Amino acid sequence: MGLQNAMITKISKAEIRTTHVTGLITDIGIEIGKGLYWNRGSFSDGSGYVRANRARLSLLGSLLGMFVLGGFAGAISFSHIGFLATLPLASLLLMLTLVPLFDDISAIRRRARS
Repeated sequence: MGLQNAMITKISKAEIRTTHVTGLITDIGIEIGKGLYWNRGSFSDGSGYVRANRARLSLLGSLLGMFVLGGFAGAISFSHIGFLATLPLASLLLMLTLVPLFDDISAIRRRARS
């Protein structure tokens, strides 16, 4: 979970929280609330109308759906295969983290040279 959260946080520049599903549900609730908000008249502070970010809502909904789907798939595969079912997925996640890791190492080396 920590590797996943670190990777998603780095990719999204800390816009999306994924470690706890409650963070996703909170963000979904905020966007739905913005979508249901009734904008009346003009705002005195000049901030404009409240609008939901539909693209973000779609992304958050798909992440939540993937958590649910992954939970079911993990439970079923673990019940049939056991602990070995986790190894391919953990290996894939580890490989996905190598690119940002090497990017960070390169950036540190560049800063040390200058």
